[in-house]
Amino acid sequence: MADSLKKNPDSRPINRKLKESGEYYSIIFNNVDDIIAVFNEKIECEYINEVALMKTLGYNFSDIKGNKAIKLVFHDDLQKALRNFHAVFRNGKNFGESRVKCKDGSIKWIQSKGYVHTKDGEKKLITISRDISEQKKIEKGLIDEKIELEKLNELKSEFLRRTTHELKIPLTAIKGYTDLLLETDSNKLNPEMISNLENIQEGCSRLEHIIKNIIESSKIKTSKIKLRKSRGNLSECIRYCLDELKELSDSKNHSIKLHIKKDLVFSFDKEQVCEVLINLLSNAMKYTPVNGILSINTESKNNFVIVSIKDNGIGITKEEKKKLFKEFGKINHPELNLDSGIEGSGLGLYISKQIIELHDGEIWVESEGRNKGSTFYFSLPIKKKK
Repeated sequence: MADSLKKNPDSRPINRKLKESGEYYSIIFNNVDDIIAVFNEKIECEYINEVALMKTLGYNFSDIKGNKAIKLVFHDDLQKALRNFHAVFRNGKNFGESRVKCKDGSIKWIQSKGYVHTKDGEKKLITISRDISEQKKIEKGLIDEKIELEKLNELKSEFLRRTTHELKIPLTAIKGYTDLLLETDSNKLNPEMISNLENIQEGCSRLEHIIKNIIESSKIKTSKIKLRKSRGNLSECIRYCLDELKELSDSKNHSIKLHIKKDLVFSFDKEQVCEVLINLLSNAMKYTPVNGILSINTESKNNFVIVSIKDNGIGITKEEKKKLFKEFGKINHPELNLDSGIEGSGLGLYISKQIIELHDGEIWVESEGRNKGSTFYFSLPIKKKK
């Protein structure tokens, strides 16, 4: 013994270091919450940190030693667990989740990572497993909450659909009788009565527009809206929409600057795109002061045509941008005294976004803030003839 120590004077410190190293590993294995186990290719458990096993599943090592461990897997997950086990020996590592039966009869979700270690030609599987039951409960709760929200949204949409259809009947009657009175009996009415009837007409028109938007919104949400694409000239659509809004533009003495290509001919749904243009143009006019300037531009880029509508109106703040393009995302401006006369349901931009996205395009806005104007953009794909 003394001779061997003389030949290798450092053997004692090495042995001591190995012993200390083993103690350190033992301390680590027995104090981690994760279950660390070693399996052979016969799915027999050869080693496990018993403290974590007891804490997580309630078993002793003797309860799961040999091939007993695989029998703890919940029967519905057993085949998947066996596939994962064999796959890890092929691939060198693997990952899986399964339900496991605890000693007290309860079921827990266990997530495992497996790594293959080869020594002297013999393969061993080292697994690190942890309890993810709480995480699964949270996930299930989120899924259940999402399903519940979807049901509530469905109910809301159905309520809006029914309400709007019910409103159309009396509204049609009110509008019809008002039109009849103004057409046939205006000579019997004094100016004040005529003015009141004209106000009723305007109110009916606004309500018709809101009802139309709600119905359109419901169709979009239930995927019932269908595009009717045909070849058309977008430039003509822009001019047509400007003519439709000429009375509003003239009432505020707006200067309109057009920088659009003469011929933008491609396939799109003219009616739907015109609705988008009317929404964007009317918003620009409503929120731009008297004597304001509007600029409409088009450009072609990467097989898309991009339309921009720029104004020098009240602008949009960062907080307001978050509300845009959302259902009922109307922005109020009581501090600017602008909302009087500006009617809307907050559905126009939401519907516009859905229409443009159905065309595989995009819609967005740029603004540097309050009183710095806004520019709304939308893009539509141009499909060239083969």
